[in-house]
Amino acid sequence: MPLVSVVIPTYNRAETIMRSLNSVLSQTFQDYELIVVDDGSTDHTYDIIKDLDPRLKIISQPNQGVSAARNNGIRASRGKYIALLDSDDEWNPLYLEACISFLSNHPDENVVHTEFIWKLRKDYSEVQPYKDIPRIFIPLAKKVGSKLLDLPPGETDHYLRIYKEKIPIGKWAESFLSKMEKPFNHYYRGYIFDHWRWGYLMSAWSTVFTKEAFEAIGGFANQYKTAEDYDFLTRLCKNYRVNFLPFPGAIKNEFQDSGQKLKEEHLASGKNTLYFAINYLERFEVIFLKNNPDNKELLGIKVQNATYVSEVALRAGQKEIARKYAEAALEIEPNIFRARIILNLLKFTPSVKIANSLYQILRKLRYWVRKVLRFPIEE
Repeated sequence: MPLVSVVIPTYNRAETIMRSLNSVLSQTFQDYELIVVDDGSTDHTYDIIKDLDPRLKIISQPNQGVSAARNNGIRASRGKYIALLDSDDEWNPLYLEACISFLSNHPDENVVHTEFIWKLRKDYSEVQPYKDIPRIFIPLAKKVGSKLLDLPPGETDHYLRIYKEKIPIGKWAESFLSKMEKPFNHYYRGYIFDHWRWGYLMSAWSTVFTKEAFEAIGGFANQYKTAEDYDFLTRLCKNYRVNFLPFPGAIKNEFQDSGQKLKEEHLASGKNTLYFAINYLERFEVIFLKNNPDNKELLGIKVQNATYVSEVALRAGQKEIARKYAEAALEIEPNIFRARIILNLLKFTPSVKIANSLYQILRKLRYWVRKVLRFPIEE
């Protein structure tokens, strides 16, 4: 019986899946089974991987979406622990060893995750969630007047804005730390559900959880085609304490090895950005606002998210969607500058393309004016 089940959903990723699979096969921890769920691929994904490794099990299904693929893979698994990976992303060779060392030595814990490197361009990458805390989360908290992300007195560590505890590493970590170029000396722990209001705090492909936890919270919701991991991960965090190892255990890729864009784009980027933003806002409302409809902080976050959807729709040339979400933001907060500008541009310019061009010029002009006058810069 394998200790870990690695589950990889895939759809038309013939150009990238070997990168993902090789990162699994290269793990320093080897007590796993490997399950690939082919979600109705029409390329030659199956032919590439069918004879790769005796531990590999391939489940083929009609196209049902990534949530159904993950659920079916996990339900067919035999491991105590579940590790998810997408078929265009990859793991650090020490990822499984680090996560399983932690969980095996902390039997009362059900969830552990790591940082991940997001390769946005061929020559540019970011470490997440570290980058988004000061860039997105803190400005958003300031806009809505929240103190939820305030640091404890005397602290400068951004991760302590999310986690309550910073705990020294024990002997359980000595083996994998000795193999790291940049070993860490502590990890973080806490109940972080409330902080998900700011955005993604962890990713499915850099998180290991017990199968018991998966069964307890009910798995991924099949009806969601995008932002489905937001729904699952918030439920996981609502029910379990989270442990965080601060090293980049995974890599999220936006490109093939050749440097070309992916043929099938991520569900959260590229041509799918707008619908991901809409679905993310819908998930946020259900998870946070449904039971707190008058909470001013949550309403303020909804205003900012709705305005962002309007901006993305404007860039995509979707006039009515841009109008709808700008109006939704202004209905809650009549003084939201960006939403008001979008509505006026849509009203007084002859096309959505011109409206978007003017909007981008106005935003850049406002940015530089505020910078020259030394006002706080709003992203």
